[in-house]
Amino acid sequence: MRFEWKCVMETKDVPTSCNQYLYSGNEGALLEVIKEQVKAGNVESLTSVLCSEQYKDILVTLGLELLTVITSLAVPLDTPILQFIKSVVEVGSPKELLLGLLEQFETCHTIWECLKLLEPTQTVLSRLASIAVLGSSLYSVSGIIHRRYCQLTIASCVSHDDCQSNAAMACSNMDECNNETVCSYDDIVVVADKIVSFVHPFVDTQIHHNCDRDHVSHWTPAQQGCVCLLLMLLGPPLMDCDVRLSPQLFTAVQAVMQHISRTHCGCVRLLEWRDNRSQHSMMDERVTLPLQGIAVYAHMILVEGISGDYLPSVISPHHLLNISIDHIISLLSRSSEVGTLKATALLNTLLHSVATSSMIAGFLDCYEHQKLARLLCDVMATCYHESVRKECVASFPYYMAVFTPRAKYHLYQGILRKGTSHSGVTGFIIQLIKNDVRAALQDGHDTSNPFTAPQLSTIFKLVFTMPQGEQTDLLKESDHIMAALNFLRYLLLRDKRTDDKTGVWSCLPQIEEDFVSPLNGCLRESRTFYSHKLTETQEGKSWGDCPEVNIEIPGHADSLPPLSAEEEIKMLTLARHQLDMVHSVLVRLQEIIDNSN
Repeated sequence: MRFEWKCVMETKDVPTSCNQYLYSGNEGALLEVIKEQVKAGNVESLTSVLCSEQYKDILVTLGLELLTVITSLAVPLDTPILQFIKSVVEVGSPKELLLGLLEQFETCHTIWECLKLLEPTQTVLSRLASIAVLGSSLYSVSGIIHRRYCQLTIASCVSHDDCQSNAAMACSNMDECNNETVCSYDDIVVVADKIVSFVHPFVDTQIHHNCDRDHVSHWTPAQQGCVCLLLMLLGPPLMDCDVRLSPQLFTAVQAVMQHISRTHCGCVRLLEWRDNRSQHSMMDERVTLPLQGIAVYAHMILVEGISGDYLPSVISPHHLLNISIDHIISLLSRSSEVGTLKATALLNTLLHSVATSSMIAGFLDCYEHQKLARLLCDVMATCYHESVRKECVASFPYYMAVFTPRAKYHLYQGILRKGTSHSGVTGFIIQLIKNDVRAALQDGHDTSNPFTAPQLSTIFKLVFTMPQGEQTDLLKESDHIMAALNFLRYLLLRDKRTDDKTGVWSCLPQIEEDFVSPLNGCLRESRTFYSHKLTETQEGKSWGDCPEVNIEIPGHADSLPPLSAEEEIKMLTLARHQLDMVHSVLVRLQEIIDNSN
C-alpha cells in the first residue's frame, strides 16, 4: 500500500496538468511537469497516465512534443517508453511523428536500438496518405539502419588477420572487439526477420500499385525505399559468411530474396543499376542502392539459385556477364575468404554460359573487364587465403578464353603494361600468351590474328624485359624470367627463320639487346655473389662465428626468427641452384640462335 500511495503522490500533478491543458490549452505548464517527472525517474507511471483513454486528445495534439521530451530525457528505450511511443503514433499526426522518429533513429548507436523503433515507424508510415513521402521515409530509415548494420561482424567469419583489415572493427584483436559489433548467425537472423516484417506491408502495397508493372518505366519512391532496405540485409556482414551453414539464416535470406522479387524492381534492372545510375529515367539521382547488397543478390540468384525463376529465361549470356562484372569486382575486393570465393563462383557460373572466343574487342569498351582481369592477377599474388588464390588461378584462363584473340591481346597488353605484384603471376600470363601463340600457329599464318607477326612484336617488348636491367633481383623475378626464356625458346624452335610467322626472328636483335644481354650480365654477378656468400657462410659455420640472418616481411613490424647457419646454407644452396637453372636455359637458347645462323 505504501508503494501504491507513493506512485499516486508522484503523479498527482500530471493528471491535474493534463486537465488544465484540456481546459485552457496551457502547453508549457504540461510539458514542464512531464520533464520533471521524467527526470525524477517516474517514466512508467507517467506514461500510464498519458496513455489512458481520457487523455487521448493530448496525444493527438501534442504527440511530437511529448515524444521529443520523453525520448530525449529517458534513456534507454525500455518497455514503458516504447509502449508510450506506440500509443502516440496510433493517434498523433503521422507527418510530425515521422520526423520525431527519424530524429530518434539518428540517436541510436546500435542496430538493436534501431530495431526497437521499427514497429512504431511502420505504424506511422502506414498512416501516411502520400506514397512519395512513404518512399523517401523508407529510404531515410534504410540509410540509418544500413550504417548501424554494417558495424556488425559475424564472429565465426572473423580471423585475427581479417579483424585487423575489416573496416567495421574498431580494434585489432578479437578479444578486444566490442560485443555490440560482434554477432552470431542467430543475431543476423533476428535483424533480417525484423526488417522483413517491417517492409512486408509496404511490399504488398507495391503489388497493388504496380499490377501493370510490365509497362512501368520508373521505380516508385516506395519501391526504391523497400528494395534499399532489403538489399542492405544482403551486404556486410552477411556477404562474408556462407548462408548454407545455418538453416535459419538460409531461410531468412530466402525471405529477403522473395520480398525483393515482390517489389517488382526487376532482376536485370537491379543488376544493371550501377551502369544506369546516372540515368534519371532509372531512378532518382539522390538515391543510392547498397552495391555490395546487389553483388550478393547476383550471387544468390545466379549461383545459389534462390529466386532464380525471377531471372528472365531469355537473356544474352554476354549481357549478363557484362552487367555482373561490377558485382564480381565488389565481392573480389573483400578481405574475407568467403566473400572472395563468392566472386570466383559467380564468375565461373557466368562463364559456363558464354561460348569460347565469342566476346569481341568491342566489349573491352566496358572498362570493368580490364579492371577485373588486373584484380584477378592482384588477388592471385596478394590474397592471404590459399583457396582464393587457387580459385583465381583456375578461373583466369577460362575468363580469358571467352574473348576473341584480339580482345585477349589487348587484355594481356594492359596487364603487362601495368605490371603485376608478383613474378609468378607475370610468368603465368606469359604461359597463357604462349598457349595463344601456339594456337595461332596451328591455325596457319593468319595476319589478322594478333598473336602472329607483326602485332606480336608489341607483346615481345613487354615480355622480354629486365625490370631493373642488370640490377634486377633474379631470384625475385625468377618466375618471370624462366617463363620468358621458355617462351623465347619455344618460338625459336617452332618458328623457322625462313617463315618467321611470329616475327621473333625479326625482333631477335632487339630481344638480345633488351633481355638476353642484360640477363647474362646480371646472371654472372648473381652467381658470383651467391657462390661467395655460400663459401663464406660454410667457413663461418666451421669456425662458429657465422652471423645471424634476420628476415623482415614487408608490411609487418616484426621480423621472422633469425636463420641458423644450417638454414642459411640451405637457402643459399637453393638460390644457386635456381640461378644455375636459369643459366642452363640461357645456354641452350644461345645454342639455338647460333645453330640457326
